Amino acid sequence: MIFRILFTLTLLVLINNSACFAKLAPLPNSMLQAKNIITADSASLKLIPIAITMTRPLGEQSSGDYRIRLVAQPAKGWYQPVEGKLAWIQPEANTNAHIEVFLLNVLDKKFLPNAGVTLSIYDCNNKLIETKPMIMLWSPDGYHYGNNFTVTTPGNYIVKVDITPPIFARHNKQLGNKFFNTASVVFQKVNLKQEGRIND
Repeated sequence: MIFRILFTLTLLVLINNSACFAKLAPLPNSMLQAKNIITADSASLKLIPIAITMTRPLGEQSSGDYRIRLVAQPAKGWYQPVEGKLAWIQPEANTNAHIEVFLLNVLDKKFLPNAGVTLSIYDCNNKLIETKPMIMLWSPDGYHYGNNFTVTTPGNYIVKVDITPPIFARHNKQLGNKFFNTASVVFQKVNLKQEGRIND
């Protein structure tokens, strides 16, 4: 009888730990497709669709108070406020790469919101291919600045990121006098290619 009770308790602990691990385990970022992830709670099983996309690092460097990180993903849409509602904006038909800029505090690598960010792509002869303002976006894995671009020929490009200071106020008399310079950062030999598209 005692063995049966201990066995039942052990089984319940294992099931509970498995459910907690399912909630806390990080999602892989190596798949380019939508997955249905099952999470368990005490009331019921829920089927939650989670988009998992390939993220490809393009480069990272610092300028003054800023740390700038570039990554690429397939072109994709986003919700945007339009006339008091959220409207889904599909990626433009000819775009095939979503480039993201992570603007970070150089000291603690925390994201800096509400800055002006523009990204420009040049070919190896310094001819401008495309330039766009980067939109501040929320996603399940964090904030970033991003936009969709068109890469016609895979290869190495020059990518320039222009930054105007964030417009938030700053606490702390000793430490808050920062993030108020403009910056222009140039990434050489950035490998761009047609990353694909996500249409939903």
